[in-house]
This record gives sequence, C-alpha cells and structure tokens, in this order.
Amino acid sequence: MANAPALNSYDAFFLDIEMPELNGVQLAQKIRASGNQNPIIFLTSYKQYMEEVFRLQTFDYLIKPIQATDLDSVIERLLHYLNSQETRFVFTFNKETHSLPYSSIYYFEKKRRTVLIHTQQATFETLMTTQTLLDSLTPQFIQIHHSYIINSRHFQQFEKQQVVLANGEKLPLSRKYSKSAKDTILMQLREIIG
Repeated sequence: MANAPALNSYDAFFLDIEMPELNGVQLAQKIRASGNQNPIIFLTSYKQYMEEVFRLQTFDYLIKPIQATDLDSVIERLLHYLNSQETRFVFTFNKETHSLPYSSIYYFEKKRRTVLIHTQQATFETLMTTQTLLDSLTPQFIQIHHSYIINSRHFQQFEKQQVVLANGEKLPLSRKYSKSAKDTILMQLREIIG
C-alpha cells in the first residue's frame, strides 16, 4: 500500500500505531511524503504518540477500546469533510474502483479503448469511451486533440501546434480543437483575473 498510485486510491486512512512491518506513524509519514493530504485517523492504545501524529495533520486519534459513539462521530465528521472537498474522478482499474481529485490529473490520453490518466506521481488506466469520459468531467477539462483532454489548471502555454503543461510535458494540439481550446482557456483566464 505504500506506493504512490495505491495511496491516491484512498479517500481516508484508518491506521493503528502497532502494525506488522511498518508502524502507523511511519506509514503516515510515507503517505504525507507522497503528497497525499487525505484524512488520517489513528486507532490505537498508545497515547504517547498523539503529539507526533498530529504534526502529520491527523484528522483524529481514537484511543482503544473505541466506543461505538466515538467512532460514529468521527465517521460522520469524516464524511462531512470528504463531501465538502473537491470533486473526484472515479474509475475502475484492475476490477477495483479508484478515485482521484480532479486537481491531481494533468491530462487524459485515449489509446483505442483504453484511457490513460496522467498525474504527477503516476499513470492509471481504465476502459471508457471518449464521450463517457467527457460527460463525467468538470469544465476545467478541455479536449485539445482526439487523443488528449487536458486539465486547464495545469496549462502553461500554447506553442505552435502543441500545448505545454506546467510539468513541461508537450501534447499535440489538433486543428480541429485548436480554436475551441484556446477560446475556453482564454475565457477561464479572464474569469480568474476578473
């Protein structure tokens, strides 16, 4: 579970301090080091770790034995928190459902029936038609080519017949989508500037 692609698949983490191989504090440090800021809840018998784990931006810390009312309260607050956060892209990969915050996605790449989902840390894949993909996305995603849909929040600049993303990647900009992509990005920039 400690690799970046797997960590991005979870909305929240429930960790114990004492676990085989890696203790919960070490795992929480790896989660944060991967850039994942999703909520971490510790369930443990060890009060002495409280100060250390709260430095890791822990959502909550429950002491065992855990009362059902305490757990219910944490889950209720967690669900409220998750529902108030940004929307996520939900997809199936290797027969498992995953979700990624839209902000972490740089672009989608269509290869036959497969859609590659490119983030800063990893690339995921799923089976989906282009139309189904477009229907599920927020307006920040712009089609620039029959094979590429970019997240405009990671847009850097237009360069000849290419789009340059904030991470330096260059993607082809087709004539068919050039005008609408440029107009949409210009409109979004105007909204940001005011």
